[in-house]
Amino acid sequence: MQIAQAVAGRGPAPRGAVPVDMPGEPTPGQPDVFRMVSLGDSLTSGTQDGVTVEERQQHAFVKQLADHAGIPFNMPYLDGKGIPFSPFQDKSVDFGQSQRQMLKLGVAVAPLGIYTHFIGQPEWIAPVWDTVPGFGQRTAESRDTVEHPQGNFAVPGSELRHLQETATMGDYLREVHEGLQGISSLAQEVPLIRATLGNGKNAGNGSQADQALAKDPHLAVIWAGASDAYAALFTGRLDDNVLTPLDDRNWTYQVTNPVTGKSHMQTDDGPREGFRAQMLGHTGLIPRVLGESNAEIMLLNLPDPTVAPILREVGKPVGDLPFRVVLKDGQDVTEELEKMVIP
Repeated sequence: MQIAQAVAGRGPAPRGAVPVDMPGEPTPGQPDVFRMVSLGDSLTSGTQDGVTVEERQQHAFVKQLADHAGIPFNMPYLDGKGIPFSPFQDKSVDFGQSQRQMLKLGVAVAPLGIYTHFIGQPEWIAPVWDTVPGFGQRTAESRDTVEHPQGNFAVPGSELRHLQETATMGDYLREVHEGLQGISSLAQEVPLIRATLGNGKNAGNGSQADQALAKDPHLAVIWAGASDAYAALFTGRLDDNVLTPLDDRNWTYQVTNPVTGKSHMQTDDGPREGFRAQMLGHTGLIPRVLGESNAEIMLLNLPDPTVAPILREVGKPVGDLPFRVVLKDGQDVTEELEKMVIP
């Protein structure tokens, strides 16, 4: 997709881009350039293979969109082995190494997770992730500054409600205590909130929506909602937590004891907002962006969940894939994968 030449006064547009006018007058304290922000989840942040790390984030769709349009766009890059640890390290696949790293990470976050689940969010959150060698940290070069303002505020694992409700690690830990999130989130979502919304520090600077709107954007790319639907595929169960209800109602969902592994169903005492209200309601995301900025909105929809391999029948071929699979040497193995029988 080609969109506008985005940088005011910085030379010609990239080939194929269509120039647009800068909307409105320059905002005091903001660079006089076209400003694009993005909000969402792992799809928006550039997570691949369940891992968020700079070499993957560079290929995020929103980053490619900005680059092709010539829009300055600062990504919150992560160094090291990423968050969480990638099985693809040193140009090879070493599940043993990544599992050993994950074990060290689990030992580091377990006390915080157990305390949060049974007692509640601690007043002070120790940066336990810093004790794990190689664990991803926000790169100094990608920190949000006046000279290089952050553009992508998407946090992997975020559901639609989190775009407005989650500003700090503590906000997410409250959901761990409520049973909406497992303690495994301390190995992924919680440190990603620290890196992305906290600018690599413990203190948060506001929710995705808060920070994105503070940039006074001309274009807001919103690609959220996948986590509201896809959790049902990955967990193998169906309740109001893994598949966000469309309408407001009291949620009923499964809560698992992290020590015993036993689960029970829990129903809220009062109603929670459904997906419709979170997106389009009086205090929903879209009305807020429209009401608090002059930004145009690019709203991206979810991928088609029916193409997910997890929904293919065991004993049958994988079938048509929605993309081509090409190896580094240029060999196209798409047809071989499509014919492969799922064991």
